[in-house]
Amino acid sequence: MISRRLLLRWLPALGGLLLIPAAGEPLTAREGALPRIVRVMRCPSRSAAVVGAAYLQLVPAEAARDVLEQRICSALSESAGLGLHMTDTELEQVFRRQIQADFAADNVVSIRGWILSRTEARFYAFIALA
Repeated sequence: MISRRLLLRWLPALGGLLLIPAAGEPLTAREGALPRIVRVMRCPSRSAAVVGAAYLQLVPAEAARDVLEQRICSALSESAGLGLHMTDTELEQVFRRQIQADFAADNVVSIRGWILSRTEARFYAFIALA
């Protein structure tokens, strides 16, 4: 049986991350990258939205889609030079590595007794604001 924690940890990766390829272009919030990622993922949006809403109660300063998108894309770009040229598999790996890096740097948040990386909590918050 899969635990809730494990399920939520891997939700972003389950559907793969699909972006339109464009060689050498960095992924930025201006390009609306995160909405495209969310749109193609097979993530149970209702569950993610519940977790995301709880995160936004803890961090109301981030309760804007543009703020969340900028922070997530910035973290992903800084950690791996994330760009539109990446394949789905590479994007999935970058997302997973950022979550691991968050845990390694103790960049985590506790939501209803669950410990989530800041990146995944922000991702779920972005879904909650959709």
